[in-house]
Amino acid sequence: MYGASYFTLQYIPHLSYNVSSAISGTKFTPRASAALDATTTVLLHLVPYWTDQILMDQLSRLSKEIILPLIGVLASKKFSFPYGGTQRKALCLKTVKVVVTIAVRIGRDMARQRMTGILQSFFSNYTTPIQNGRNGLVNDGGNTISPKETSITIPRSLEPATDSITAAIHSTRLNDSWMSDSSNSMNGSTESVNISSNSSKDKSLVNTENDEKIIAEISETFCPETAYHAYVPFTRLMGGFHM
Repeated sequence: MYGASYFTLQYIPHLSYNVSSAISGTKFTPRASAALDATTTVLLHLVPYWTDQILMDQLSRLSKEIILPLIGVLASKKFSFPYGGTQRKALCLKTVKVVVTIAVRIGRDMARQRMTGILQSFFSNYTTPIQNGRNGLVNDGGNTISPKETSITIPRSLEPATDSITAAIHSTRLNDSWMSDSSNSMNGSTESVNISSNSSKDKSLVNTENDEKIIAEISETFCPETAYHAYVPFTRLMGGFHM
């Protein structure tokens, strides 16, 4: 009733906007996750009814603005999904279904020519090592530096001579009030340092827990199950040699 141009001029730009707005926010909200899920659902219903000419004309745009960003979201370690790894895995399976649907529509030869980059981007997430810095730092060469290697040693020539300082205090005959005020100020500064160090430890603990949660989600998403659902149909379509 509306014609094919209605979907190419209205739906595709809106789907592209949904994906870009969902991944450009500072926080991945449930609304953003729902937008990505709706995008894959709409594509699953649109692609089978497009003509070959329309699909080939829109394939480049679909790949760059929708499919590849979706794969990037699935493998992103910047944020976690609101409902954890189950939601990330469900979106992964729907994204695979969209790619398979498009590949079946355009045929084996065109799928080999136009969709190899998408498959490489997707399957590379199964072999990318997940690095965490809990056991040390990573230098520019990619090597891990243990905390012992980053420790600073103070030369003995710069260490304070406690005996000379004690003798100087006794020789000056300072009164007790000055000593008590000095000790109180030192205690106050020590307490402030302890509070700041505790707050920094709490923040680092929260960040570590969040990173571990995201890594667990990615591991649950790119698992043997999703690899099977993606590899088998693409192998049957494109051939085992090409895969």
